[in-house]
Amino acid sequence: MRSDLEHLPERQQRELPRVRDILLAGFEAARISGGGANSGWRRGGQILKIILFGSYARTDWVDEPENGYLSDFYLLIVFNHEKLTNIAEYWWNSED
Repeated sequence: MRSDLEHLPERQQRELPRVRDILLAGFEAARISGGGANSGWRRGGQILKIILFGSYARTDWVDEPENGYLSDFYLLIVFNHEKLTNIAEYWWNSED
């Protein structure tokens, strides 16, 4: 599995670290606020990995802005606890 972004177009090489930073900041803000913040699983909550998959990982993305078609990023986020996958509680603001 690759861990670099060298195979991606320059724009996506700049965009993905920004996406990662938004996800990490949003997760941390949601993790430490709200009900249950003191529970062990929430206090110790971690993102273990963020994995890029799909066309950008396979290197067969489409970048045709003149036709209105651009491939999306597909990310798999691996946590240390299943409850951290709750979209409404942890990911809504980051998705915006």
